[in-house]
Amino acid sequence: MMDGTGKNKAGYAKIRFCGDQAWRDGLKFFWVDTCCIDKSDSAELQHALNSMFHWYRGAVKCYVYLADVSTHQHSDGPGWQPTFRESRWFSRGWTLQELIAPTIVEFFSKEGERLGDKESLEQEIHDITGIPRKAFQGVTLSDFSVAERMRWIEKRDTKYEEDKVYSLFGIFDVHMPVLYGEGREKAAAGQVFDNPDFNRWRQLRESRLLWVKGDPGKGKTMLLCGIIDELERRVIADGGNLAYFFCQATDSRINNATGVLQGLIYLLAHRQPRLLSHLPENTYPSDDTMAWIVLSKVLCEMLEDPNLKVTYLVIDALDECVTDQPQLLELIVQISSVSACVKWLVSSRNEVQIEEHLAIVAQQSRLSLELNAKSVNTAVSAYIRHKVLHLSRRKRYNSTMQTEVHGYLSSNANGTFLWVALVCQGLGDPSVRKWETLKKLRTFPAGLDSLYARMMEQIIQSNHADLCRQILAVSIVRRPISLQELTSLVEMSGDISDDPQSLEELIGLCGSFLTLRDQTVYFIHQSAKDFLLGNASDKAGNQASLETFKWVFPSGKDVNYTIFSRSLDSMSTTLRRDIYGLRAPGFPSDKVQIPNPDPLVSHGHMLHSWWHTGICHTPGVIRERPTCMQIARCLGASGDKDPYVLDMYRFPFGIRRP
Repeated sequence: MMDGTGKNKAGYAKIRFCGDQAWRDGLKFFWVDTCCIDKSDSAELQHALNSMFHWYRGAVKCYVYLADVSTHQHSDGPGWQPTFRESRWFSRGWTLQELIAPTIVEFFSKEGERLGDKESLEQEIHDITGIPRKAFQGVTLSDFSVAERMRWIEKRDTKYEEDKVYSLFGIFDVHMPVLYGEGREKAAAGQVFDNPDFNRWRQLRESRLLWVKGDPGKGKTMLLCGIIDELERRVIADGGNLAYFFCQATDSRINNATGVLQGLIYLLAHRQPRLLSHLPENTYPSDDTMAWIVLSKVLCEMLEDPNLKVTYLVIDALDECVTDQPQLLELIVQISSVSACVKWLVSSRNEVQIEEHLAIVAQQSRLSLELNAKSVNTAVSAYIRHKVLHLSRRKRYNSTMQTEVHGYLSSNANGTFLWVALVCQGLGDPSVRKWETLKKLRTFPAGLDSLYARMMEQIIQSNHADLCRQILAVSIVRRPISLQELTSLVEMSGDISDDPQSLEELIGLCGSFLTLRDQTVYFIHQSAKDFLLGNASDKAGNQASLETFKWVFPSGKDVNYTIFSRSLDSMSTTLRRDIYGLRAPGFPSDKVQIPNPDPLVSHGHMLHSWWHTGICHTPGVIRERPTCMQIARCLGASGDKDPYVLDMYRFPFGIRRP
């Protein structure tokens, strides 16, 4: 398309057809993935892959142009149906979501003649793919088991191994960073399968706990993913059980002990429905303390079921379980002491409090990634080879440049996957010309914290430093925030706040600290957030980390008040009585139809989490803030008490009653 030679390529006919057909159907816009995603832009590619399913679901129509199906060759033969059944489209990985997500899917021959749609061809498509017919009818995909949805992709092919996973993002309603080369999980896991500590845990009945510990970015999560894949094949085939949970400190849904139990119980019951008998007849209480008591009792009863076979429970990033972590550790120790058929696999950073709790377990194994540096380095080396090859294809490196890049990465990676990923992301930036590669490469220092410090230097020296400082400060809040919420928390011009593309560009300008998934801002890794908060993971990075904290938060924790005040100003221009037009205070919440556009969408963080800001944590502080006392009086607080001391559950912010 760029150099004018596209008309001679086969894909041009598809693009031309889509435009013509959209015009015939009275549509103003059409979108084709082959030419509407800049795959050289990692941020755009990541956003597209995480959003693709939702784009298809929101489309008026989806056209399927079958270049290998003709309607002009079978006037006297069996027609187009045989070639339709053999079409390459039905064996490609990415087309699975094109088939399932849209409400209307229309199929066309290479001549542009309509063959039918998803509804009229439903039986044929079912026969070809083996996918249940009701999956084409808009039912909730969670109604299908994980194993069944995984079978839908089994016989489909993708160009890259990782795409087989990425093409399932929407099918499983998950969002995660896209880093090609994630086949490294197998490389990392392959090394650990020969580790004596791992094999002792796997083979000895009395060995009930394996703790994988290591510094940030060493590949703990990838290692556990590889182990889970292997356990899926071995354990499930033997009739055993497997449940796992990935903690993430920046997401309030999965950074607490209650959430961990919910996840483990759900997977256990999903794999063995008879375990549902241990669930209480009524739903568990909304109060967090009572919920923990009920859920821990349910989990223990499930694991004591007399018919239960060997069960593996995996928890990644225990250190990122920031709420009630001691309770969770005590429960792990308790179950490990009494349940002979339960094996725990947990991972975390090298933290003293976790070590002290887990040390109580008599029969335990520890797998330190620092002590097993050889295995980790082997896996990192495989990852480096993959990333350099990928960069070479995109940037057209010659053999000399490939060798230089590979050598620098190998010499400075220090067994850290994340460091390699961040450096390669920087080299892959479209603004980095091929002839600038080696100069750019040498600007990346060894060590994760040193790399973060370098990224901060570049941000501070940039023309957009103040905006980035505000965005980074706001991103420290209790839960990830959406782009629309960001506009009410960061002072920016209307030219930026009203333009989604400009907002996305701003996130990209914040170094590699932040990433955007489904219009929500996340930290690229917990270690990046720790660095901004002045908690570097090594002594060498401490000074730079503390200086970063002072720059991002020049007034210390007062930044919470700034966020609160800005939110309050924004809300005062938006909020009004009965903003959703419900007309009755007791209107059932499950029947509320949220307006489009939602007038509250940019205030989500403030409405749900305002009491978690620092101003609400310190008694007496609220009385010093006139705006806080104003909102306190609106909520019914008396003048001589802090609102935080009152019954917060009465406040009309969608909070559950205890």
